[in-house]
Amino acid sequence: MGNEASHINDWDFERFRQANPGLDVSRLDYASNMLRGHLTHADGILALAGLFWPDFRLVDGLVLVDALYTDHKLAQLRANSLVAEHEVEYWMNMFSVDGFLEDLPGDTSDRVEALAEVLASSWNAKAALQFGAGEVRARILRDKDVGDIAVTLVRQR
Repeated sequence: MGNEASHINDWDFERFRQANPGLDVSRLDYASNMLRGHLTHADGILALAGLFWPDFRLVDGLVLVDALYTDHKLAQLRANSLVAEHEVEYWMNMFSVDGFLEDLPGDTSDRVEALAEVLASSWNAKAALQFGAGEVRARILRDKDVGDIAVTLVRQR
């Protein structure tokens, strides 16, 4: 499948399907080949899995996305006089979706919104399992002025 590895990073799903005539390729086939085509380390694949099904940690009563957490970042947010304590979760857990897709080839504008929806849904499902339905919620943040889209996680207050 997808023998032309030198150009595979520019392929969308349709191009991948066209490169594999006669095969019934799925989006998972496509994802697997794309990751292997970039020689992604196993740690990179596990990190990507954590983006969609994150681990959460409790710190001083805050629910934090483990992969986004550092002691230094928490200390910086708490030291910032413009960030109230109840806003620390919001800022600590913010993940820039458009930044994640920013340097990829092709027009990603419609995919940014789709990825934000998938992340919010999966983060909400994981949070509901861990903390109970509605206790902690992922929210999609849209700044229409500059086109930024992010996802964050906050405890319902």
